[in-house]
Amino acid sequence: MPSKKRDPCQKQACDIQHCFVVYKNNREKCQPVIDALTKCCEQPGTEDSIVCDGMRPANNPNMKS
Repeated sequence: MPSKKRDPCQKQACDIQHCFVVYKNNREKCQPVIDALTKCCEQPGTEDSIVCDGMRPANNPNMKS
């Protein structure tokens, strides 16, 4: 059975989910963890990241390129 490669930004995505639960979807309180995911997704090697797919400008019209 082939081993699955772990998504490089999975931790940051989980941190966002946890933050939204703790702070009842308060984006302002969770902005630092959102920024951490954005920074992770900008790193080389995340081109195939499923977590980052919605963070890319081509897939998210609200993001600047």
